[in-house]
Amino acid sequence: MRRLTRTAAAVPVPALGLTGAVMLGGCVPPTACTAIGWSNDLVLSVDPELEPVGGVRICLDAECISSTDRMPLESSSPSPASSSPAPTARPATDPPPSSTDLSGASFYSRDGQNWTFAFPMRSPHALTVQVLGADGAVRRSVAVSPDWIRVGGDDRCGGPAEAKATV
Repeated sequence: MRRLTRTAAAVPVPALGLTGAVMLGGCVPPTACTAIGWSNDLVLSVDPELEPVGGVRICLDAECISSTDRMPLESSSPSPASSSPAPTARPATDPPPSSTDLSGASFYSRDGQNWTFAFPMRSPHALTVQVLGADGAVRRSVAVSPDWIRVGGDDRCGGPAEAKATV
């Protein structure tokens, strides 16, 4: 029995390159998203006529956080029918929170008239912002609908966003 043999020189090199490209074209691994998490920043510019400002509070429904303390607090004026308990820590097994709560949100910094609040992995679309006087009394209360603009990341993986509002 006679065997046919071919040598490597018999196959043109450009043909091997084209075959390899066609075979591997569908096997490109997906690009991994490198960011594990991020925080979205809401920068609130407070009207200088409201000075002296003692703090800024943001509320979403009955849940509020304030620049005067780092922990979430209950709304200063809950409705009489509301008997909801104070916020509690969630176990690590709970699903990630949505943009409909303030879990994890916190006051971040103040730079003159600008007050920045950080929202980890969320971007609430409707908030009430209260400017507090030095005595803690509400001096102005404004409904805010932040226009979040991504400032990092990409369309596929997402990324941090920022919104600005004047109160």
